[in-house]
Amino acid sequence: MKTFNKYLAYFICTIMFLLLFVPTFANAADTEPQPPFNTSFQQGDIIEFGSYPQTLVTDEALKEELSWYIEDDMWQSLGWYQGTGKAGTMYKTDTARFCDIDYYGEKYRAVVFTAYRAYETFSLPNASYQSPIGYTTGNIYFFKFEPIKWRILDPANGLLLAEAILDAPAYSNTVFRTDDYINFSDAENTRYCSNWEYSSLRSFLNSTFLDTAFTDIEQSLIGETELANTVVSNGNSEYSGNNTFDRVFILSTKEIGYDEYYGLTNSLRIKNGTDYAQMHGLFSGNKELGTAAMYYLRDPASSGTVAYVSENGVISSSVNTFSQDTGVVPSVCMNLESFEQLDLYDGININFNDGVLTISGNGVLPDRSKSVTDPLALYTETAAAVIIKDGITEVSENAFRDFIGLKTVILEGNTVLQNNSFPDSFQLSTVIVKDNVTINGNPFAPDIFYINIFRPDSANLTYESLAQGVSDYSYSYSGSNVNVSGNVTLNTYEFFDLMAVLCGDFENIETVSFDSFTSADLIFYTYDSTTGEKTMIPDSVIADAVFSVEVLVDGATEKVSFNEFCDMAAEGSLDEFYLITASETVGEIEDTEMEINSFSDIIEYALKWIVSLLNKLFSLFSKLRR
Repeated sequence: MKTFNKYLAYFICTIMFLLLFVPTFANAADTEPQPPFNTSFQQGDIIEFGSYPQTLVTDEALKEELSWYIEDDMWQSLGWYQGTGKAGTMYKTDTARFCDIDYYGEKYRAVVFTAYRAYETFSLPNASYQSPIGYTTGNIYFFKFEPIKWRILDPANGLLLAEAILDAPAYSNTVFRTDDYINFSDAENTRYCSNWEYSSLRSFLNSTFLDTAFTDIEQSLIGETELANTVVSNGNSEYSGNNTFDRVFILSTKEIGYDEYYGLTNSLRIKNGTDYAQMHGLFSGNKELGTAAMYYLRDPASSGTVAYVSENGVISSSVNTFSQDTGVVPSVCMNLESFEQLDLYDGININFNDGVLTISGNGVLPDRSKSVTDPLALYTETAAAVIIKDGITEVSENAFRDFIGLKTVILEGNTVLQNNSFPDSFQLSTVIVKDNVTINGNPFAPDIFYINIFRPDSANLTYESLAQGVSDYSYSYSGSNVNVSGNVTLNTYEFFDLMAVLCGDFENIETVSFDSFTSADLIFYTYDSTTGEKTMIPDSVIADAVFSVEVLVDGATEKVSFNEFCDMAAEGSLDEFYLITASETVGEIEDTEMEINSFSDIIEYALKWIVSLLNKLFSLFSKLRR
């Protein structure tokens, strides 16, 4: 019941978020917006939001690497149109195809075409715009997904305009022409090609572009904007269309600057085409302006033309809607208050491998309950260990909320643990500190069973008081021995975890000793399958706390150093190993025996083994405890 109530609460909170933070941005252009947002952004600020394929990959080695990731069934059609040269003959082709590739945290789009793109949707293919700039048939081109830069036109209603021409779809893919040269987008001659409401460009922006450029979280910040779709000033009102509500759109002549309401001068209206847009056949007509190109506006000028912005930033009245060489500069209205929260993970890098979550970068690891995005949500049940690198200055409250499988935390830098930063990690038992750490309140789960904090003598641990069950131990390194001060309670897997970290910190370790040790301190524990409580393994108490390593090689026992041990593990020549003591043990210690197949290093091995056989039991136990 508690679990059900918790998810019910999450559902209610999600609905409240959508109601509060995803408003409708009505009449963004026709009435002076009333500021619904409390934001620090100013008109003219440039922000990054979403991503889209933009820059051509020229590195030959990278292109070869990316090509290995392409499978035949990944290709999709780009939907270029062509015809015989006469209106009404256009058809959608499969001559241009693409596939998207994720490569080590970066995203790329591969494109190949077997025929050049036609100037107009009903024309024959023509190479004049693509071939001269290096794009030819039969070759695979890779474009990197990069953040989209936007200029804030109105911080009050979150109106943004892209800084570049991102693509080159036609305003109307279809065109049917009457004898008196009137252009319609449907064969029944009921919709003018210049009608934004029924345009293929509107459909493209609010489906293909929206889904490609923005994640689900980012899309939740984009509202619907009511758009007036009227003719260019002094034009024939017959071509005016109905108002529409759109999430992604292109601006009208009024919005982009006839009245200069948004402060856009000619120079600011000049937009350069990306490599990706140019590959699509975007025409850059003024060589002196480089990649600057013309792009569509929303106002109908006639049955088959709309307004546009020229290469030099001048607003003009008429370009064909069926052109496939004219660019698109998208606009959106976005909730800027919530957008500011998207930056909470700015500068934070996340890497996950075999149960180990590594957090690096600079700054504060944020409170996940206050972030619009939640990049850590994928690892709440699968992360057994977390390594927080130097540079992370603070671990906020709820930073690791719902991490029910977490057992080990390694803090490599000078940082602060805030109260309640690990509120649900009931399995957490080992925290290894390598630099000065400050603990505010209790960062750990309430009623935690026990947690051992290990730190070198050189590192200070500052806290007002540690929660019950949390113990602080320091360790020193001298010669070939690591000495841990205090009466330490560990189970088998926690011991291996500690050894792995120490082996990574110090060279030539051969033994590990514990001060103030009694026969009841270092015991190999298991967990009762019924109660989930810690239970001592019978006859496994170790009488002496000085440890070294013996390995079994070809049936013979051989003592080795920790470095030799790691080398043997990496080579795959190690069959079995035992932790042994300098003197005899009380009872058997067979429970410490483990097998090694082939591992790159001991740290990966130890972290993967942390109570791995009990994962399902502990997950269930943690949920019941909550």
